Amino acid sequence: MNKKLEKFIAVLSLLALCFAWGAGMMRGQSSLESQIKNILPETASFKLIDTNLYEIITTQKNQYYISFATHPGYAGAMQMAIVVNTNGIIETVALVQSPDTKPYIKQILSAKLPDAYLGQSIHSNDAPDAVSGATMSSVALTKSIKKARLLLMTNKEVLAQHPNFQVLNQELAGAKTNTTQELAGAKTNKNQENIAPQENKPPNSLKIGSFVISYIELLKCSLVFLFFAFALFISSKKFPWNKKRARYILLASSLILLGFIYSTQFSFSTIAMFISGMWLVGLASYAPLICLILAISLFIYSKKNIYCAHICPFGALQEGLSLITNCKAPNIHPILTWISRFFALSLLCFALYFSSPSSASYEPFGKTFNMVGSLTLFMLSSAIILASLFIKKPWCRLFCPMTPFFDYIQFWRAWIFKRKTVPNTPTVSNTPGDI
Repeated sequence: MNKKLEKFIAVLSLLALCFAWGAGMMRGQSSLESQIKNILPETASFKLIDTNLYEIITTQKNQYYISFATHPGYAGAMQMAIVVNTNGIIETVALVQSPDTKPYIKQILSAKLPDAYLGQSIHSNDAPDAVSGATMSSVALTKSIKKARLLLMTNKEVLAQHPNFQVLNQELAGAKTNTTQELAGAKTNKNQENIAPQENKPPNSLKIGSFVISYIELLKCSLVFLFFAFALFISSKKFPWNKKRARYILLASSLILLGFIYSTQFSFSTIAMFISGMWLVGLASYAPLICLILAISLFIYSKKNIYCAHICPFGALQEGLSLITNCKAPNIHPILTWISRFFALSLLCFALYFSSPSSASYEPFGKTFNMVGSLTLFMLSSAIILASLFIKKPWCRLFCPMTPFFDYIQFWRAWIFKRKTVPNTPTVSNTPGDI
């Protein structure tokens, strides 16, 4: 394709991403009234009392409060809302937004986790157990509801009208009742308003200042750094032993540790989350995001796709199966390449506009490594695994959205840091998935 046309498409793609991100931000800000109407259809009017706290008057002249709160889930902040009547009883619990993968959300909704709070007093200590297989999403839901209740029980305007909302001298879902402490880690303001209990450090976790990280999460992040360090060493000229054998050992280790045991592989939804900035409000697991940032950084620095060649667990699984039959890589037609790029760009724009990173993910990683996902993903995973016996790394070369993503980064890198070609110097291929 003509270089000028490629540059035009590259700039147009960047503008499309910026437009989708900006339009998504505006859409999120303008959808507040519709969200309240969805949660409480009989709303006649509402008044902002405090950040994320509203007083509602219904068409029957009844008074309610809607409190919104967020807590980091697996892929970003989950936002929950509770509707409380003047007696301090929770009448409605609503999931407003979550970037977590849809199968996880479906699990907690199918288990009727939000319904467990209906009819409870805002002072109640009862909390439902986490749903097995969706623990991080379950914890995000329960913590969000806890924060929403605390917001109601510590707001001065609400307490002036309803003294019965006052925080009781007992533990509330594991929080200390000291009203001079911060609400769920938020900074105390000058007037000490809207402050409430700070949670104790969870067991099996490390506290560094105000930041708490579990030992499992610390182990996962450490493994990601170690794998990239070993991959960089193996791909360097200073590696003294058999590179091919060392690479196979690293891929096998990644398949077991980063794939089946800890599931730290990043997906296209991780890219959408990174671009949208949702990770700034917190994540339950930073390992996939760290993996993505390291992959991009090393690719820009070294022009080597170290992640796809030496670390990717799903790539390791495909290559291992391909070695059994010694099959060859397919020839990719340029039309297929551009179709893949357009499809990836469309999904990314869709995810940014609707503020839903999980909408950009169609990879079979979740179903392959921890059996989480729909029947469609199960069929796709089975087809890719079977095809790996006849085609070398079929997913990586034909369908993986990481391929157009790294192609795009490489194009901008070559354009910005353009150098004069040295005569008689061979060109090095950096196509993602190439070994």
